[in-house]
Amino acid sequence: MYMTDKQRKEQGKDSWYTAPQLDKACADYFADCDSQEPPKQPTLPGLLIYLGVTMKDWKVWEEGQPGYRQHPQICEKALLEIRDRLEQRKDAGAIFLLKQKPYGGYSDRPEAENSGQLKVEVTFGKPNKNIKVRAKGK
Repeated sequence: MYMTDKQRKEQGKDSWYTAPQLDKACADYFADCDSQEPPKQPTLPGLLIYLGVTMKDWKVWEEGQPGYRQHPQICEKALLEIRDRLEQRKDAGAIFLLKQKPYGGYSDRPEAENSGQLKVEVTFGKPNKNIKVRAKGK
């Protein structure tokens, strides 16, 4: 649930975290998701709302900018926990989320080579590894 910084302070919740505080707050978020009935599926936006921070703050932590050298590992652990839970689900929503960059950026399509050409190797008799013929493809 969204709360202002003042509301968070009144409830004893932080809006900015040291590395140990962030690690504990992330663990608390997953515990909170598990304790709800039915269990809430954790997401990155849900985590950020729980922490009371913006995506911009999260990016600063992920990048490990000065003053936040330990935060990238904690951010990665939290995203891995979310990704692990998504990978265990079998619904279309989980598949959709796993294709998004923050959750792994998985693709179910083969990627074409950078050149946009097909590789064709033509040999007669013994293969000669030094001779290759390339044909342009669509």
